[in-house]
Amino acid sequence: MHRTFLEYFCAWYFVWQFKEKQTLTIEDLKREVFAQHWRDPAWHEVLRLIAGTIDARFAAVLIDGLLEESGFSEEFANVFLAAECLGEVRNRHPTAAAANRALDRLESLAGRSESWIAIKAVRAIATHWKDHPDTLPLLKILGSSSEHWEVRVTAAVQLAQGWPNDPDTLPLLVALVRADTSESVRVTAVAQLAKCWPADPNILPLLKTLAQLDDSDYVRATPWP
Repeated sequence: MHRTFLEYFCAWYFVWQFKEKQTLTIEDLKREVFAQHWRDPAWHEVLRLIAGTIDARFAAVLIDGLLEESGFSEEFANVFLAAECLGEVRNRHPTAAAANRALDRLESLAGRSESWIAIKAVRAIATHWKDHPDTLPLLKILGSSSEHWEVRVTAAVQLAQGWPNDPDTLPLLVALVRADTSESVRVTAVAQLAKCWPADPNILPLLKTLAQLDDSDYVRATPWP
């Protein structure tokens, strides 16, 4: 049987036991299902489906349970899974407190010294908290001043794709193109400028200049997206 069906039937089994037969309590789901299986990536889709199917009030309990786990030795997979579970919940109001706690954890992870963890945190915030008032300012800060070039790349892409009309996005990308010390950041910024602002009268002259004068072969050869 296709894996998608297996995941769906597995999730529905637990939901049925919880909602219909009432042989599982929310504490049972939290302790015996989520706490037992969040470390295993093979279970993540099942857990997301459960969170998205039950009442949002109960989903908040499960998400809080994930955030209570340490997760340090698993590279904070519990926090990222909590964010994904929130993304499955249709009615976000009952999960507001849990969502704020998850966002706090992710903002902390976005400043971690391990760049791969910070990158995942930035992507999760931009995806699941796009409308939160803290998200756009955080991406601007990370895009311009993160110590990791990989994080600056990620933030730049998220800003260009998610907030192209914000008045600070285009100037930030231009500043990265002109001054960032990482050629990978400059390549990314060039690609996003060409893709998202092709009609801006200032972009073509800038790209022509970069194609002739940038110190990096990779920047000068950046293809049109």
